[in-house]
Amino acid sequence: MGPLLLVAFAAALLSDDDARDVVTLKSGGKLEGRVVVESSAKVVLRASSRERTIPNAEILSVTSVARSMAEWLAKRQGLRDDDVAGHLDLAAFCKERKLDDEAKIESYVVLRADPSNEKAHEILGHRRNKNTWFVAVDGGPVAWSLVDKVTGDWGKAFEVESEHYAVRTDAGVVAAVDLLIDLESYYRAFDSFLGGDLELREVLEPMSFYAYKNRAEFPGAGGVDGGLRPGLEFSHPAAPWRILPKKPTDPRTRLARAHPLDGRITQVYYDAVPGRPVCLFDAATHILLDSMFEREQSGRVPAWIAGGFGAFFDVALIGPPGKPVFTADAVDHKRFADLASATKAAHLTRIINDQESDFTDTRNRLARTSSLPEASNRVLRSNEAYALVHFLMHGENGTYREKLGTYLKVAFKSNASPAVFEHAMDKDLDTVEKEWRAYVAEKAK
Repeated sequence: MGPLLLVAFAAALLSDDDARDVVTLKSGGKLEGRVVVESSAKVVLRASSRERTIPNAEILSVTSVARSMAEWLAKRQGLRDDDVAGHLDLAAFCKERKLDDEAKIESYVVLRADPSNEKAHEILGHRRNKNTWFVAVDGGPVAWSLVDKVTGDWGKAFEVESEHYAVRTDAGVVAAVDLLIDLESYYRAFDSFLGGDLELREVLEPMSFYAYKNRAEFPGAGGVDGGLRPGLEFSHPAAPWRILPKKPTDPRTRLARAHPLDGRITQVYYDAVPGRPVCLFDAATHILLDSMFEREQSGRVPAWIAGGFGAFFDVALIGPPGKPVFTADAVDHKRFADLASATKAAHLTRIINDQESDFTDTRNRLARTSSLPEASNRVLRSNEAYALVHFLMHGENGTYREKLGTYLKVAFKSNASPAVFEHAMDKDLDTVEKEWRAYVAEKAK
């Protein structure tokens, strides 16, 4: 079965001095930069703001951040959190592979079991005064034992990064680290499941997440799409914008970005800590698709694709926080059952034409202004999108996977109409609908 033909272009705002990847040529030469595409046919290497395509026939070996990240995640799957020696070895592996952020993540895990571990504190850059280790929080030293208490105030929330994500949370260090591991595991699952030889590009700038420790602190939906890009208003306690003078003597001001990716931040919240933020992988799917397509190509991600794959990954990634396992064929039978029993059966034409606003409140579990019937309708639409994506990935013995990719290649660039979908499926919509409805009935059991 061929992989999904999904063509993606990620944020590529790469610093010219990031040359962690090495492509060794059969001719004896070595090229340094960042591998942004690696397929069965070629490697695309970015260096000094330029990209070079190298056929695999010319390549002897590749050392890349992407490969090292995959190794790191695979190695840590078998480790218990209390395996201090194992996580220190993994931190050393990360340092050797130039994954400094991931070395820090492993050091934080070490401190769960051994709060005084000298090596872990040193990797994290903490300072010791007598028998107490101190960490900088909001510009001032805080004893390690008090970090969770101090950062429990959102104004001093804990901040930590990984290769692809930047997290800010008031839920504590353990929650922050588990969240980064969850997100990186999701990123890997997304790439391995939907990438294949179809040239998914590495995201080279961190995607930002604010994770609030409870629903009461969650600021709700800002912007036009109900929570995907809130936090931009001046009144927000951690707005990623700051006011700077145009010139030292100029009283006028200008807005300056203090955060990557145009200040766009995904906000999530916890129902309970310890735990995992509500609809985490759903939210992660929206921001990743947004990063890959809308920001870099001015393309449009069809709402049912974002909503459907968001729900798909929320169901498929299971396990405790920090230990997610991707199960591609996982099924949310309740979603299928609810859809099968719904009194209003939508035609594929309406589903394909749905807009982002049709899924907004469902994704964030918000019902600020929605009436009960409207909220129920949005849940129904979310179930429809999930079931349709699941069908196209697994139904009819997988025959629609590549056909979905054919549709997406056009949809992401210009046209996501039902006619384009019908042409890509090589069947009329009524026939696809009949097969889909049969699949829904089967999975509802």
